[in-house]
Amino acid sequence: MFDQFTNAQLIAAGVVFAIVVIVTAALYLTYRRTRTRAFQTRFGPEYDRAVLKYGSSQEAEAKLADRETRVKGLGLRDLAATERERFVAQWQIVQARFVDYPKSAVSEADVLISALLVAIGYPRGVLKSVLRICQSATHDCWKTTAGPTLSRFGPDGSTPAQKNSVKQ
Repeated sequence: MFDQFTNAQLIAAGVVFAIVVIVTAALYLTYRRTRTRAFQTRFGPEYDRAVLKYGSSQEAEAKLADRETRVKGLGLRDLAATERERFVAQWQIVQARFVDYPKSAVSEADVLISALLVAIGYPRGVLKSVLRICQSATHDCWKTTAGPTLSRFGPDGSTPAQKNSVKQ
């Protein structure tokens, strides 16, 4: 089969094949590096934790991409200006009450955060799982701030204070 080709033609074909393989490998490595940088930029420290947890950057990127897809599937929306102003005003009231009435202010903050999350499109009753999905999207923010507060929500989004007021 190869006896119809000259040595020069076989060498040229081998060189062309080697160049194609090298260019393909270079393009793939460039793609991987660009993709990794994009994930590092989007996810910050969560990217590094995912690499440690899953053992490779490819596996971590696959898991983070899956989370990103689930978050996009939630259909979150921005608040209208009037809604935003209302939540900001309510938050300022809760903050002001914290000094004199910390326990009730924390309960009010729980209710307000729950209402805010529902208003932007998070499903009611699955706030804990939504927070797990979204914590990487906002780096450590959910884990260090809203996470501990929101972990007290019941499966229906209610707080212990709300449940106690219903019982009375």
